[in-house]
Amino acid sequence: MKKISDSMKSRLSQDIGILGFLICVSAVIVTSYSSESTDKTECLIMFLITCVPVLFCVYKMTILSYSLTGIEVLSYAVYRIYMWSVWNRPFSAVSYVWLVVPVLMVIFLSIFISGSNRLETENNILREQVEELVLVDRVTGLYNMRGLHNDLTRQISYCYRNNTKICLMEIRLRYSHELKKFLTAGQFLKLRKVMADVVENAVRIEDRVYAIDEEGTLAIMLTCDRNGAEFVKNRLKSALSDRSSFKGIMEISIKLEVKIGYVEYDREKISTAVDFIAKTENETQYDV
Repeated sequence: MKKISDSMKSRLSQDIGILGFLICVSAVIVTSYSSESTDKTECLIMFLITCVPVLFCVYKMTILSYSLTGIEVLSYAVYRIYMWSVWNRPFSAVSYVWLVVPVLMVIFLSIFISGSNRLETENNILREQVEELVLVDRVTGLYNMRGLHNDLTRQISYCYRNNTKICLMEIRLRYSHELKKFLTAGQFLKLRKVMADVVENAVRIEDRVYAIDEEGTLAIMLTCDRNGAEFVKNRLKSALSDRSSFKGIMEISIKLEVKIGYVEYDREKISTAVDFIAKTENETQYDV
């Protein structure tokens, strides 16, 4: 409820700011149109000068904008007093407008930008919160690193109590950076999707596959020991090296090279999901 109220306040300040700014611009136009010929030139010059602090305000240099506006108004006031005292030129409506309008324009524009900044900050916070809650990779449809961490934490606890066997396997693309340069963005996303499908089809239904980064890296939580994991590793390397699996991504067929590592859960060496993932990543680096 508080977030909704804050958003409404931000939008209200935006509305007030832009409305006040437009009223000031309208006042300048009306004053310029209705003033005498000698004052029209003065209005044009003052308007062009006012555009400078307004521009700085738009680029969020608020202090500089207010400083320039103060210098502008002060200089104009000195100029008008000089014209009145030396040349006996009386103060007109135009004079009072340009003593007030530049300040009001910058103030209202600052209010608008302040409201816009608050909305932008709120949107960024909400976006980050949504990303933190998302557990599914948008390309492959698999659970992501957060999903892996959650599932692995529960599975470690279960294995610790029941003394069962699990292995964590990681499949990492060799030369992923070179592939991203060679393929278009759409082709690389399609490659990630096909790769995930191949891996899912090659493992048992009770083994869960995860897409843990944007580089095509996959993780598999296997309900088996090291011997079973070695068998799965060989089967996956054979399936992923098959060129026919990746037809249609490019005109020429692609043969993938992957690095695969796995670690069996050991209650004496692994206490958390973070430890398990880190040891598996290290093991993957040694696969040649």
